[in-house]
Amino acid sequence: MTNYKKIKLSAVILSVLFFTVITPFYLSYGNPLPQADYSIFGNLWLTVIPIMLIGLLVGIKWEKLGAYMIILPVSIGFIYSLLAWEDPCLPMVLPLIPGILYWKSSKAKV
Repeated sequence: MTNYKKIKLSAVILSVLFFTVITPFYLSYGNPLPQADYSIFGNLWLTVIPIMLIGLLVGIKWEKLGAYMIILPVSIGFIYSLLAWEDPCLPMVLPLIPGILYWKSSKAKV
């Protein structure tokens, strides 16, 4: 098995695992759309999570696009939490793993 296939398979397995675990929590949140009575920080993560979840699935077919859809929103959420002196949402580090693996697999394919 080539290095590309190993990285891609790892990313796909982790993506499916994270998608199946995170999606029920996100949907059971009630109304998972940005709300006027939530803080900016809460609304930011309510916007980041669906983009990241879609990126987990998109990465199965298009690695680089999936990597962008995972890494950029989660990074923006972390940067905001640092700038606003909010507690970072540390469990969101886990979806970065398949995002980075998608990025690596897109580079290994070339």
